[in-house]
Amino acid sequence: MVGYLIDGGADKNATASSGSFSPLHIAASVGNADIVCVLAEKGAALEQLAAHGLTALMAAAQHGHADVVEVLIKAGANINHSSANGVMALHLSSSEGHIETVEALIAGGADIDRATDTGYTAIEFSAFHGQHKTSQLLAMHGAAYGDALELAMAQAAPWSPDTHEIMPTTARSRARELLGIGYALARSNLSGCRVDAHALVDVWTAFVLPYAITR
Repeated sequence: MVGYLIDGGADKNATASSGSFSPLHIAASVGNADIVCVLAEKGAALEQLAAHGLTALMAAAQHGHADVVEVLIKAGANINHSSANGVMALHLSSSEGHIETVEALIAGGADIDRATDTGYTAIEFSAFHGQHKTSQLLAMHGAAYGDALELAMAQAAPWSPDTHEIMPTTARSRARELLGIGYALARSNLSGCRVDAHALVDVWTAFVLPYAITR
């Protein structure tokens, strides 16, 4: 059907009003390899950019559609295209833990050690997001560890002031709420008990919050 529409004059590179997604972006995002193949054969622009500089290959990689990634690579898509902030398909799939997609990208020649503009490589993305199997796969293919081990250890650690920033949003919000309670307790007289406010906050932070906050 898609082929007939294109042959009949439909614009194969038309974009949606929201997000500038082309038919190829949409098919790649939902994992429809057959339509992706037809669009590629009909000359759809493989490097057309949607919002945030996303190509169809990047969209497929982000959503874990390894078969679509393979079709696009075979069709000639730029496997190492990066968005404005230096993010590539390999970074996206690594952070999501899409093992098969990462394998397809590596097999297709993805630059395994290229860093984003903020300095993070694919293995560091996977470690930061707790995707340990993906980190192992990247390491097996020769990815430089860099700060990946340190990030993985921090990701596995319980809450503390040092790990607060790498906690999920909900965990950080919970930490702020509990810290507020701790400071409120420190300011109260606790039914007439003489309590060192600073010591109470220290104990609250070191021994209560790590057990009360989960990922």
